[in-house]
Amino acid sequence: MAHLVSKPAILAATGAAVLAGVGLYTWQVSRRPSGLEIFFFNTKGAPAILVRTPDDRRLLIDGGANADIIRQISRVLPFYSRRVDELMLTTTDTKHVGGLIEVAKRYEVSRVYEPLSEGTSVMTPDDLPSMDFFQALLRKQKISPIKLVREQEIIPGHGLVSGEVTDVSVEILFPRPVGEFAYSTASPPQIVWRLRYGQTSLVFLGGASSKVQKSLVPDLIPTDILVISRNPASGNLVPAVLTATAPTDIVFSRSPSITGSSRSSKTAVPDPLAGFMPDRQFNIQTTEIIHIVSDGRQIKINKNP
Repeated sequence: MAHLVSKPAILAATGAAVLAGVGLYTWQVSRRPSGLEIFFFNTKGAPAILVRTPDDRRLLIDGGANADIIRQISRVLPFYSRRVDELMLTTTDTKHVGGLIEVAKRYEVSRVYEPLSEGTSVMTPDDLPSMDFFQALLRKQKISPIKLVREQEIIPGHGLVSGEVTDVSVEILFPRPVGEFAYSTASPPQIVWRLRYGQTSLVFLGGASSKVQKSLVPDLIPTDILVISRNPASGNLVPAVLTATAPTDIVFSRSPSITGSSRSSKTAVPDPLAGFMPDRQFNIQTTEIIHIVSDGRQIKINKNP
């Protein structure tokens, strides 16, 4: 004989299951590391980076080409939170700005940073629609982008600072003021930055050209992690940069179908990653998320946390 289950009993069981799920999620969120977190997302178009400070200030650096970034950050931020304190656009390429448009639409944003573009070509014709839309959206939200240039420093969530910084900080290494660097009209605007927290640090080269990288060498010091947004081979990583930064780990973006060395009809270019053990190389294109945690003394890197 079949037993009928009352509607109140079903509702009670459903409610209990929902509460249990919410409780488990809240427990997982409360267990996030107490230090600095950095997430590298394999977003469509170009990688995106989320910096989350110990006091839960959030800086999103680039956003990929489209709304894929929403799916990615939803995996690491509480579902009920609609706050990303600051956005940083490291170049005006559509592959970097498209996702930031989606974030600015859906999340509460206080500040936006972009590279100083004097002396460069601000954008290509293909990039115009995305940048125009992004800038119009910011005007509607009454946000005036802050132009970044060398020697400026940011505390995520607190804006530009001056003087000695003891918190998480992002130091701008490039662009340089006009007159300090021989820009060409074909040079895209771009930001190169160094993040520091305690005794740990990370240098982000992005897609910086060889000319830009060479100009940075005198300013570079040893760092824990070096990040390049493309294939380190094919001449994309200047050897002097690798020597100056002497990183323990390297994060890069290279199609799995491409081998380490680049071969032309005349000569083969050695793979600059040859000096790194396999467990010290992190290719964003072979994983969904790279998760970095720092307590200010040492860094731990995980894939797909």
